[in-house]
Amino acid sequence: MCKDAVADQPGNTAEENTRRDQKGVALGALVRSSSLPGPSHERNDAGVCIVVEQFITRGTREVVNPDSGRCALSIDHHKNKIADECWQKVESPPLTTASRMVNALPSMKTPVRNSYPAPRVSLAELIGKLSHKRQEIIRPVLESPREFVLISVRSMAKRLKSDPATTVRIVRAMGFPGYREFQKFLHELSIAHATSFEMMQASSTRDGSIPVHVRESLEQETRNLQALRNSLEYKRVEGLVRRVYKSGRILLVGGDLASTLVAYFEYHLTMLGLTVLSATTTGRVAHLARNCSRGDLVFAMSFGRGLRQTVEGLQEARSRGAYCVGITDTFVSPIARFADECFLASVRTPSFGASYVAPIALLNVILVACANYRRGRTLALLKQADHEQRLGFRWYES
Repeated sequence: MCKDAVADQPGNTAEENTRRDQKGVALGALVRSSSLPGPSHERNDAGVCIVVEQFITRGTREVVNPDSGRCALSIDHHKNKIADECWQKVESPPLTTASRMVNALPSMKTPVRNSYPAPRVSLAELIGKLSHKRQEIIRPVLESPREFVLISVRSMAKRLKSDPATTVRIVRAMGFPGYREFQKFLHELSIAHATSFEMMQASSTRDGSIPVHVRESLEQETRNLQALRNSLEYKRVEGLVRRVYKSGRILLVGGDLASTLVAYFEYHLTMLGLTVLSATTTGRVAHLARNCSRGDLVFAMSFGRGLRQTVEGLQEARSRGAYCVGITDTFVSPIARFADECFLASVRTPSFGASYVAPIALLNVILVACANYRRGRTLALLKQADHEQRLGFRWYES
């Protein structure tokens, strides 16, 4: 019996103390034999230890130690009932796997740590929370996030000529719960700031043949579509469609390569009989955004760091009461920060430029929802266009 693992309490007999010690042995063996993921979803004994402790001790001062094979519980006399309940649940039958453990302990819930959302502030605001000395320490990381996103806190501290404790304190002072959340933010930041050169240089098949590059491109497109499918909330799309039909005017804002998305979206919304305006140049964006008012709906499309004219047009329209919807590829984009709501679609590609397969798919989803929200109205409009589409002069006659 381990005397430092189970403290004898006044009024307990030697038999009771022995019984509690046996419970600790069984629970320690149970923890060691299970592969239950810990709170951070990592398969490690420390994580399992925390989970079991939360169910068993319910407020005791010690934790389960799977390495020693003992349950280091400082259980007061009135808490013996809790220990007895746990013992009865694991005493019979013997449990050796995570699934059996969950079945035997139905009231135990594994904590699920939600992904930390990217802060809806600019880099300047993040750095502004720090002292001048700390700003200079962390500045290289924010200026070149791709170089730091995959390294440990020790490696980062070494490159910054600091120490791990100071680095973690800086990260928390910026508003992140921990270093892991800061790494996720750096990942999003590296996506937003990636250049065409960096994307092509990072290709995993640099020296492959042309068919290899073609296959890699198609696989990336598939991953982009799968990411859209996994993240898209259909109820949000339904709510957006209601706004489309309730809005007085619809303004589509984009520029540079995103002008192709604006033209595609405008063409199809016009077919549905909606009042649509598009702005793809600096002057037109400024004039139309200035004339927006409450009741208007604005779609702003830009990826990566965000095109200046699109971001400023979005800000101007929102300041005048328009409801603004952003379409971008990362939550750290200024489009996501300033829009009322935002939809993400990856434009990642193993080559230069950007892939608009996922953004086009997102626009198609919105168009399908719009067409079927008032299906009778849509069919009536399409019936009017049917004759022209079959016999109109613009079609080539062979």
